[in-house]
Amino acid sequence: MALETMKNNRYRMVRPLGSGSTGEVYLVEDTLRNRQEVVLKLLHAYAHPLTHDAQSASRAFLFEAGAISQLTHPNILPLLDYGTETVDGEVVPFIVTPYCSEGSLATWLEKRSNDDVLTLEDAARLVRQVAAALQYAHDQGIVHRDVKSANVFIRSTLNGPPAMLVADFSFAQPIPEARVSGLDIRGTPEYMAPEQWEGQVVPASDQYALGVLVYQLLTGRLPFQGTIQQLRDAHLKSWPTPPSTINPTLSPEIDAVVGRALAKKPGERYPTVTAFADAFTRAIQPVPVPVASPPPPEGMNVGNVTGTPPPPPPGYDHPDFGARAARSAGGYRFHCKCLLKQVCAIERQRHGNGQHQCHRHGQRSCHGHSSVQQQCQWYRHGQ
Repeated sequence: MALETMKNNRYRMVRPLGSGSTGEVYLVEDTLRNRQEVVLKLLHAYAHPLTHDAQSASRAFLFEAGAISQLTHPNILPLLDYGTETVDGEVVPFIVTPYCSEGSLATWLEKRSNDDVLTLEDAARLVRQVAAALQYAHDQGIVHRDVKSANVFIRSTLNGPPAMLVADFSFAQPIPEARVSGLDIRGTPEYMAPEQWEGQVVPASDQYALGVLVYQLLTGRLPFQGTIQQLRDAHLKSWPTPPSTINPTLSPEIDAVVGRALAKKPGERYPTVTAFADAFTRAIQPVPVPVASPPPPEGMNVGNVTGTPPPPPPGYDHPDFGARAARSAGGYRFHCKCLLKQVCAIERQRHGNGQHQCHRHGQRSCHGHSSVQQQCQWYRHGQ
C-alpha cells in the first residue's frame, strides 16, 4: 500500500501493525498534527451486505463514519479522520484513530502472566467505563455491534488507574457465511447476541457482548467456542457454564448478574448497559458481617425477663434470610429493635407501666433509666 498517495501525502508510514480479513492496520505519522503517531486502518472487508456495488458500500460507510465522528466521550477512542481511497482499482474505506501504545484488552489477555491478576475491583472499574461509553452512544442512537476485547484499548493516566477506550463503533465486519441469507449480520461470532445472529441489532446486543467480555475477564475463557455454526447454535440455544464453576473465588451473585446480561432475549437483560454495570459493581461487594447486639444495661438480670419475645419479621424462617439480612440495613435494625423491646419490658416490670414507657412512634425514646435511654438512642440512629 502506497500511503504517499493518500490525502496528498498527509500520512507517512512508520510501520505495519497487522493485517487480516478485515484489512490492514498501520502506524503512521500525521503531518497535519505535528507528525503525531496515529493508527490508519484500511477496511478492505468492509461492505454493506445489502449492497453489491462499491459506490453504495462507500456511501453507507461514509454515513456511518460521519455519525461516529461526532461521538465525544472520555471512554471512546475518537475518530480523527475517515474517507475512501482507491487501492488497486478498488474503493477502500479508511479510518484514523489515536495510537494507544498500551494496546488492547485482547493484547493484555494474551500476554498476561500469573502475576497479572485482574481484581474484581479492576473488573468493575473496566465494566463501568465501557458501559459509560456504550450508554453514551446508545443515547445518541448508535449501537456498537462489535464489543470485544480487541476493541477496548488501554490508555495510561498520570494519576490513577488506566482508562478504557472503546473503538470501532459500527465498523463490525460482515460474516461471510451470513451473506447468502441476505441479512445484515456483522460482528465477531464469539461475542454476538442471539438476535444479532438473526440480523437484528439493538442496544441490548451491546450489553450481551459486554457480558461475554466480563465472562472472559473473570474466567480467562469465552463462554462458547467452535465453528461459526457451533457458535451460532450455542448463542441461540445454550447457557454457558457459570463463571464460579471455572473461578471458585466468584460468588453466586456475580453468576446471576453475568447470567442476566447473557439472557437469550433482549428484554430479559438489564434495561440499560449502565444498569448492568451498576449491578455488577454491587455484586462484587463483600457481604457485611452482622454487628453483634449490644449488651444489656449494667446490672440488669436478663434471665428475669418473662413473657413471649417479639415475633421475628416476616420471612425470618426462610433459609436465605440470614444472607438477605446481612446484606441490608434492616438486618441490623431487627437485632436492635428486639433488644430494645426486651429492655423496655424489663424496665416496665421494675418501674411499673405508669412510670416507664417505650414509645414505638415519635421520638422512640425510653424514660426512667439512663442506660435504657442510651439503648433507645442507638436504636433511633440505627434506623
